[in-house]
Amino acid sequence: MCGINAILDWDRHIANKKVLVHWMNEQMVYRGPDDEGVYDDGPVALGTRRLSIIDVSGGGQPLYNEDRSLVLVCNGEIYNYVELRRDLKARGHQFMSGSDCETILHLYEERGENCVRDLRGMFAFVLWDSRRQCVFAARDRVGIKPLYMSERNGALWLSSELKAIVGAAGISATLRPVGAYQFLLYSYAIDPRHTAIEEVKRVLPGEYLVVDASGIAFKRYWVPQFGGDQGIADRSDAEIIETLEAAVQLHLRSDVPVGILLSGGIDSSAVAAFAAHSGNNYTALCAGYIGNHAVDERQQAHATASFLGLPYVDVILDSTSYETDFNELVRYCDEPVGDPAAMPQWSLYRQARQRGYKVLLSGIGGDEIFFGYPSWNTIGERSKTLSRAEFKRWIGFDQEPGQIRTRQLLDQISGQELRCAVGTADEPLYLFRDRAAQGPDAMASMLFGTYLTNNGCQLADKLGMGCSVEVRVPFLDHVLVESVFDLPLSQRFDPRCSKFMLRRLLRGYLLQSVLESPKRGFSPPGDYLDHLVTRHIAEILEGGLVRSKWIGLTGLRDVYSQHTAMPWLHSHRVRDILGVPRATLLLFRLLAFERWYSMLVGIRKPVLD
Repeated sequence: MCGINAILDWDRHIANKKVLVHWMNEQMVYRGPDDEGVYDDGPVALGTRRLSIIDVSGGGQPLYNEDRSLVLVCNGEIYNYVELRRDLKARGHQFMSGSDCETILHLYEERGENCVRDLRGMFAFVLWDSRRQCVFAARDRVGIKPLYMSERNGALWLSSELKAIVGAAGISATLRPVGAYQFLLYSYAIDPRHTAIEEVKRVLPGEYLVVDASGIAFKRYWVPQFGGDQGIADRSDAEIIETLEAAVQLHLRSDVPVGILLSGGIDSSAVAAFAAHSGNNYTALCAGYIGNHAVDERQQAHATASFLGLPYVDVILDSTSYETDFNELVRYCDEPVGDPAAMPQWSLYRQARQRGYKVLLSGIGGDEIFFGYPSWNTIGERSKTLSRAEFKRWIGFDQEPGQIRTRQLLDQISGQELRCAVGTADEPLYLFRDRAAQGPDAMASMLFGTYLTNNGCQLADKLGMGCSVEVRVPFLDHVLVESVFDLPLSQRFDPRCSKFMLRRLLRGYLLQSVLESPKRGFSPPGDYLDHLVTRHIAEILEGGLVRSKWIGLTGLRDVYSQHTAMPWLHSHRVRDILGVPRATLLLFRLLAFERWYSMLVGIRKPVLD
C-alpha cells in the first residue's frame, strides 16, 4: 500500500523528472511513511511512497523482474498473491522479494496486459516496459484505489493524488462548471472520468491504458454485469457464503496488525464473523461518542463481538474536535468532501493508527451489492412500471425527496454559469442506468458506479491513507460481486426488506437483533453541521463561487435564512420535514468546496535547480 507517481515524457520536454517525482512523493508522505523509491531512465520517471504491509523488510518499490527490463510501482494489495506466486514459481519465475505486487511483473511477462484479469485485489499501478518502450497502467475493477492522469507540457502525468499532479505539472486548476454543480447537487463526483478540475482526469475503474510513442490506448477490462429477472448463474446460498468467507480470509492476509471495524450493522458484523472463523484473535474496534448520542452503536457492536468471541476496544469520537478534523481532511481527501460521515471516519482511522493498526477491515460495499438502501430500492422497483420512453429519461436520483429539495435549493442559488451546466450534469448517470435491466438493478448499477466508487471508496482510500492506514473492503472482492450480481433478481432482492439476501445468508452467523436491525448511517451528531456552517458563513458568502458569480449572493442569503430558521426546532425529524437540513447540507457542501479549492490553488510549487 502506498502512493504512486509517474511522468512519461517522450520528447524530453521536462528536464527534471526525477526532482518532480520526488516532490510528488513528498506531497503524500502520509500514504507511505515507511519508505520512498524513485526510478528515472529515458522518457520515464516513477516514484512511490510505501506503507509496509506485506514483506515489511524486503518489499520496497520500485519492483523489478529478473532482468530489470520491467519496473513497477503499485498502490494496493493483491490478495491472491500467495496462489499466484506459487504457480509462477512452478513455471520458472524468480522472485526478488516477498511483495504481493511483484506477482504483477511476472504475470505481465506471460500475459501482457491481460495480467490484470488474474489479480484479485485493490490496486492502481504503473509498469514501465523498457523493451517495448511503453507504459502499462491499470486500476482495479471497482475503483477502490484511485489513479489520476493529465496530459500537460507534452508529457503524461499519473498519480494517486490530484493535487500532486496539479502542483508538479504547474496546472492552473481551472474549475469545470458541471463538476462543481454535480458536487453541490450530489455531494460527490458522479462523473467517472472527469474531476472538478478541467486539466485532470481519472483512469476508470476496471480500465487499463498502454502508452507508447504513438499515443495512449485505453481499454475497459471489467464492468459489472447484472443478472436481471432471469439471472445468468445458478448458485446456492451456501456457495455465496463460501465466496464471502473466502473474500474475508484473503483480506486478512497481512504481516502487520489487522483491526476489524465493527458497528451495530449487518455488513461490518458479517466481516467480523468471518474474521472470527479464521481462528486468529483479531480485535474489533467499536466507535462511539462522548455523551449520549443516537448515532452511537457501541452497545450492539459489543454484543456482536462477545457473541463472536472477539476482543474489542472502544474508539471514542468527540464532535468538538470535528472543526479541526474538517480542516485536515479537506487536504487529505484531495477532491471536495460533501459527506458529513467523513469527520467521524477521519477520527476513527487516526485513532486506530495511534493504537498500532496499519490495516482495518470495513463493511463498505455491502449496501451496494445487497440492496441496503430502502429508499433507493423503492425508487428502483417503481421504475419497472415506466414505459420505455419514460425510462429513457429516468435516472432514479431525481426521484428521492431529499435530492429533489437539494436540486431546488441549488437552482435557487446558481448563477448563469452553473445553470448552463444543469443540462449535462446528469449525463453520466444514463451510462450506468443502461448497464442493467429496468428496475432495481438499474438503480443498483448507478449507486455502484457513482456513490460507491466516488464516495465510499474515495473516502476509505483518502481518509485511511491520510492517517497511514490501509482500509480493506472484502464486500468489494470482484469474485463476490460477480457471484451476487449474476443471480436472478428474485434471489437477491425483495422490495419489502432491504438486504433481503444477506439477512438470509447470515442466519446462524449473527445475533438475530443484528439481522433485524434497520439501516443506520455513520454520521456525526446532528448539530455538528449546524454549528460548523453558522461559524463559517462569511467564508461561504464571500467565497470564490460568489465572487465568480457561479453562486448568486441573494439566493444564497435566502438559503442561509432557512438554515437559521426556527432554532427552537431541535427535532431533526421535524426539521427534515420542513426541509431546513437540506439548506444546511448545501451550505456545508459550499464550505467544503471553497476550502478544497483554496487548498488546491495554494499548493506550493516545486523548486527546480
